[in-house]
Amino acid sequence: GCSLDCTFCSTGKRGFNRNLTAAEIIGQVWVARKAFMPFEPGPDRPITNVVMMGMGEPLLNFDNVVDAMNLMMEDLAYGISKRRVTVSTSGVVPALDRLGGGT
Repeated sequence: GCSLDCTFCSTGKRGFNRNLTAAEIIGQVWVARKAFMPFEPGPDRPITNVVMMGMGEPLLNFDNVVDAMNLMMEDLAYGISKRRVTVSTSGVVPALDRLGGGT
């Protein structure tokens, strides 16, 4: 759920329960990666793009989202390019400022 209750989104109508941990966010990437693995021997299909969105405002879970994004971009983890990890937000301005500052 989501605490913002934007008029254009049905997720907020469900109410808010809790934020995902960084581990739970990374777990979703892991599940997606497993789903893309070929059934037969052949080249892997790595995760190349991630969009942080849906079922809640990512920037209201700032620390966990940033920790997860940093792990996704870590060369020894998923190695996803900084240009290919996107945050979709309804516009939480203080958090946007923090994100733009790299903190």
